[in-house]
Amino acid sequence: MIGVVSSCGRLASQIVDQLLAQGLPPEKIVAAGSCSYVLTDSTTESAINKRPIDSNDCRSAEAAFADVDTLILIPASDSSEPAILQHSQMIAAAKTANVRRVLLLSLCCARPDSQVLMTPFLLYAESALRSSGLEWLILRRALCIDALAEWAPQLSQWGELPYPGHGSHCSYVSRLDVARATAAAARKPSLQGEVLELTGPAAIAIPEVANVLSRLTGNSIEFRSITADEFLQRGIKEGETESETERRLSLCRGIDGGEFARATDHIERLTGEPAESIFVALKRLLAEHSQEQNSI
Repeated sequence: MIGVVSSCGRLASQIVDQLLAQGLPPEKIVAAGSCSYVLTDSTTESAINKRPIDSNDCRSAEAAFADVDTLILIPASDSSEPAILQHSQMIAAAKTANVRRVLLLSLCCARPDSQVLMTPFLLYAESALRSSGLEWLILRRALCIDALAEWAPQLSQWGELPYPGHGSHCSYVSRLDVARATAAAARKPSLQGEVLELTGPAAIAIPEVANVLSRLTGNSIEFRSITADEFLQRGIKEGETESETERRLSLCRGIDGGEFARATDHIERLTGEPAESIFVALKRLLAEHSQEQNSI
């Protein structure tokens, strides 16, 4: 049985969708955690084992992981002390529940010199898993292009892509490709003890991202370098908390520091199919977004 535990519903839901698409019966899937799992097939959704977890109660996690052989762990997107404690409890619960193997979704910025705010937590999470005695597989992903697709209507209104820096290269990946690769890795029981990087097929400079968005939306979207202060002020004006904007700012610093520039073929290695290019991924995502808007 394969379990998925997350506080992030969109990626977790897509991973469950891909496990089903790759032939795993719904009764062999455990969807655990505090997020809502929304699947493509609502009929199949009802057949999946959905188990709640109290992030502050290790015993509830042990119960959720019962009969799970492989656990896909998607950690919280911050480096707070509660997140570190919760990760420790998930690992401890997995051991007590006799989970054999844990797949950890990390980020490509997991390195000591990173400027990304959540990296200290990621380094801890990876180290804790490696030293746990469990079989492990670490999947470090690039930044997901989906966020830019969701932001495209706002960028079209502004006529610009504001960025706090010079806009270095980033090997953006689609959430769908991350889900496909993660599901495929989970279904390969002998795959363990490795660190793989789930990236797009090539890195692209941020000014070129603006050009791609312009071509796909039909609106002029120009890259504009802004100061960190202006970036923070704009984020708060758009309704983000200061900590959310600071987290995004640190990701931009990570991009400009080359932390997300490496591109690999690991998605193709896991799935047999190459990752989507940024153009193909954005075209698909924008079409899906338009379809959703028209159906409302």
